[in-house]
Amino acid sequence: MTSLPTGWAQAALGDITETRLGKMLSAKARVGTSPGPYLRNRNVQWGRIDISDLAEMDFADDEIERFTVLPGDVLVCEGGEIGRTAIWKGQLPWVGYQKALHRIRPARGVSSEYLAYFMRWFASVQAFEPYVTGSTIKHLPQEDLRLLPVPVPPEPEQRRIVAAIEEQFSRLEVAEASLCLANKRLALLKAAALRAGLEGDWPTRRLDEIATTSSGGTPSRKRPDYFGGSIPWVKSGELRDGHVKATDETISDLGLNESSAKVVERGTLLIALYGATVGKLGVLDIDAATNQAVCAIMSHDAEMVPYLWLVLRQKRSDLIAAGQGGAQPNISQAILRKVQIPVPSRNEQRRVVAEVERQLSFIDAMRAWTNTAIRRSVSLRRAILERAFTGMLVQQDPSEEPASALLQRIAAMHPVTTKSRRRKVPA
Repeated sequence: MTSLPTGWAQAALGDITETRLGKMLSAKARVGTSPGPYLRNRNVQWGRIDISDLAEMDFADDEIERFTVLPGDVLVCEGGEIGRTAIWKGQLPWVGYQKALHRIRPARGVSSEYLAYFMRWFASVQAFEPYVTGSTIKHLPQEDLRLLPVPVPPEPEQRRIVAAIEEQFSRLEVAEASLCLANKRLALLKAAALRAGLEGDWPTRRLDEIATTSSGGTPSRKRPDYFGGSIPWVKSGELRDGHVKATDETISDLGLNESSAKVVERGTLLIALYGATVGKLGVLDIDAATNQAVCAIMSHDAEMVPYLWLVLRQKRSDLIAAGQGGAQPNISQAILRKVQIPVPSRNEQRRVVAEVERQLSFIDAMRAWTNTAIRRSVSLRRAILERAFTGMLVQQDPSEEPASALLQRIAAMHPVTTKSRRRKVPA
């Protein structure tokens, strides 16, 4: 921590709060005579608690007080996204909580909201790392949670800091909502540009009349000698509506010859048949093989590829809808081959491509700008929190009782809980 502003003091979290882990979930706890709702890790999100999907477990009479969550309690995720924090605001008459959560109950004079924003700042600068244990499944032990160094301002300043953070965050939320709305409108504009550009009284032909389709294959992963060769190998996840200039993996000649993979030429149009990128397109800038989730569309007229690209982008949602019904959306080659393609003259195709690409380029530039602005809002939030917890967001008032006096009162009222340290953690 940097030097503290005048009137502030630093305290271990365990010196200014009561902390407790929740009840351990077990087979026995799932059944019983006193079932009650409880909060899990998934219910605690940044700044809010989702009660739409609460589970229940048994709470015995002697457990009710220990595991009750009261309004104003701060709940912190012990694992998963470590430190994710929200305040319980009494949304239900009673709720308990699971061991995957820490319950932090601030002492009088310490603001719940101030602590919740502090946790958010701590997480944003990755300051939890020294307090986390576990090599594979990381978690934040209660002993170490209590050691977190908290900068404590005077009580009135805590309230001013919370109010200032919420005012700034509220403005950011309004701006972010506007940017997200702009992105949705840009997506509609893109669809409209494709639709308008491809409208015309033109003859249609089935795709299999103007192109040949073929899927690839995956060499056996049990044969290391099938991979790492000189042949680029495209997977469906690498199709992102752009040009494919390189691939994540390559295969060998042996892997090619002893599998259903096949090399297709540069300039070939590719489409993802299933997976997370179903319907996404790509154009090869290299000769390459593909896996079975990628369909190569080899136009009989190479000059038609840019136009065919636009048509398939415009028809993507229809193609995916036609392939619904299985475990995941998919586009079969049989569906692709039957697609009706409007075929204007070659000169008209060039005009359509030029005009639509001009409009899409402008829309993409606007989308890039809005996405940059949305990402910048994350940095702005972090900067606001940084100023808040270093004393630069609101003014100090020398007439206010210093935080040291507050800490003395808390220490006199509560036993110190940070003495029994399990391990030394840097301040």
